[in-house]
This record gives sequence, structure tokens and C-alpha cells, in this order.
Amino acid sequence: MESNSKRAGLVPFICTQCCAHLERDPESENFICGYCGTKFHFEKEANSYNIQSASVEHVNSVNIIKKGTVESVLSFVENQQKTKAEEERRRKEEQRRIEEEESKKKYAFLRKNWPWFVMIGIPIFCFIMAFALQASSKSETADGIRVNISSDDLKGENYEDVIANLKSAGFTNIQTKVMQDLITGWLTKDGEVEQVEIDGKKDFSSDSRYKSDVEIIVTYHTFPSGESEETAASASSGNTESEAAGVTPISESSNKPTATEEAAITETTAKIIQETTDAELATEFQDEFAAVLAAKDPEDPSIQEFAEKYEGRTIEFDGNIAAMNLHGDYNTRYDILILAGDYSETTAVGPNFQFRDVSVILDLNLTGSNIPDTIGVGDNLHITAEIGEYEEGSSLLLLKPVSVEFR
Repeated sequence: MESNSKRAGLVPFICTQCCAHLERDPESENFICGYCGTKFHFEKEANSYNIQSASVEHVNSVNIIKKGTVESVLSFVENQQKTKAEEERRRKEEQRRIEEEESKKKYAFLRKNWPWFVMIGIPIFCFIMAFALQASSKSETADGIRVNISSDDLKGENYEDVIANLKSAGFTNIQTKVMQDLITGWLTKDGEVEQVEIDGKKDFSSDSRYKSDVEIIVTYHTFPSGESEETAASASSGNTESEAAGVTPISESSNKPTATEEAAITETTAKIIQETTDAELATEFQDEFAAVLAAKDPEDPSIQEFAEKYEGRTIEFDGNIAAMNLHGDYNTRYDILILAGDYSETTAVGPNFQFRDVSVILDLNLTGSNIPDTIGVGDNLHITAEIGEYEEGSSLLLLKPVSVEFR
């Protein structure tokens, strides 16, 4: 039997319950599974069945070529394979389901709590950026500390704020210079910066750099020492209504010139008289000026010729305010368009005169006994001014005010 088994390539029967090899019981001619004890009864005809090849390993890989009807063995193997495949499919499906649920939980958590992340994250980010910028601005390189603000931007600010900003930037040698020139505090506020000098330079950009101990002088306006602060307070309280009407307030106290102003006016008058002492030259000058005032076109070539010929000379004439606008970003300085004669909305003659970048209180030198509370478009004036340059592109003849009187 052993030699025949080798010759025919026969293999032992396999238990249908556990796939172990069956052992023949010599007494009953039945087969018994040596592993699980299951008994099998075979007819003699079963001896003629020939299993050419059989391989069962963990019921995952089976290759059987059969001749005969060993259906029970094959069915068991196939069922085991299907069971294993179904279990694997279910395991993968469960794993995928768990992963999807975890992903949904994370997404739901983020969606529910994103406002908190934003509320917490933005302040932290801003704090970090502010700290970094501050550290950068304070750091003194080989070129010095960056100013971070230009001289033009500092003008008009409160001097205490300017000093605080300069100190925060890292500068240590900061001095102040006081201009005790305020009368009412309406147009120029108490403590308003006139200029800032750094290392003797009045003009600098926000990118300029200086050493930390460089000399900085902050010049600002204030009231004369000993003057009551109540004057400034009362002036400020009466300013609101005039500003709302679009006009510039003037101090009532300026109706009566101070001794200093009277001395300046007297000096100016003497200068005018001295300049016109020569009768012949004065007559020529007056004739040409009268012709300029009567010009129909502000671009008349005679206006430019007159300005170039008599630049620096003083003129005196009746005029009016045709337009009045703030100069640049300032709140207390103006560009004032002056036309000859009385104010009219329909007609205009003569040059387009202009007072540029002037303060009503400090630069116009208002005189006379009928100074109103406000100044604006339509006011008729008697003007004494110094001839400046003529701007060909804008057809403006610039004037430097000597004195202005309302008429």
C-alpha cells in the first residue's frame, strides 16, 4: 500500500470539521480524526476516489483538482474561504467607519470652536507682531535709531505726545523750546509743536536714523508766562459755533493792538514811506501797479513783468477774500486767494493774489478798530503786503502780508 501510494500520488483523507488528516480504524474500517475525534464511514467504493492534489493551509489558499465526489471537503474549504473574506471585508469596513467618525468629530470640533480659535489667535498674533515691531524700532543699529515719523508730521502735534514718542523710540537727549506767543488759543493750540530739530536739522523723513543721544529740540506754542489759563478756556468754548459755520474765529482782544503790534505797525508804515520817498519812482511804480490792478485777464503778461520788476517791494490796495482753504494737512494755516476791489460773485479784475501758508493771528497782522469775530470768503480788506514771486503755471502772484484791515 505504501509503494502504491507513492506511485499513484494518493494523499490521506481530510477531516471536514477541522481539516486534520483522518486515520483508519482497523477494527471498523472507519476513519477517525486524530485531532477532533470525528468518525467517518466510507463505502468501499470510496477507495476508488482519486484526489490528485490537495493543499489546505489556514483555509486561506486551497487548490484542489478532483476526480470523484469529495464534495463535503471542497464545500467546507470554500465556506471557510468565504467566511474569512467576509470577515476581512467587515474588518476593513469597520476600520473605515471608525476613521470617518474620528474625522467627522475633529471637523465638528473645529467648526464649533473656530470663533474661539480666532478670538484667541488674533490677539496673540497682533501681540507678537507689535512686540517684534517695537523691538525692531527700538533696536539701535550701526546707523542709529529710526525716527519713524517725518518732521512735517510732527508739526502741529502736542509736544508732550511728540516727546513721549521720541523717548519710546529710544532717544534720550530731548529738550524743549517754548514760544510764548498765544493770545486766545483758538487757531494754534496750547502746546502745539512748531518744529522739531534733530542734530540741528529741521527737515527729516520717517526713515532717518540718528544716535540715541543726539540732541533733539522740540519747539512749541504756549501762552505768555503769567497769563491766565481762563483766557484760553473761554476762547475755546466760544469757538465751536464759528467753526461750524465754516469761518475762522478771531480773538476779540485783537481789536486793540498791543504795544508790540503798534510798534510793528509804526515800523512798517515808516518803511513804506521811506520806500516811496523818491517821487518820480513812486509815481512810476503807482502807475504800473494801477494798470496791473485793472488787468482783465489774470494771465496778462504785464502781471508777471510787474512781479519780476518789483519783487520785494511793498504794495497797498483794497481787495477781498475770494477763496480760503486749509494749507495742506494743517488745521490753523490757510491759503487765501485775494482779488482787487470789492467782493463779487460774478466779476473779477486784476491778478490772482495769494497769501500762502499763513496763520490768521500770527501772519496777517490784523489792524483797525472793526476786526470781526470771524474771517472768511466775501470779506473786504485793505491790504498792505510785500510782492513775492509770480507762479506762471497757476497764474498766482504770491504776497507776504504786512498788515490787513477790515473795511
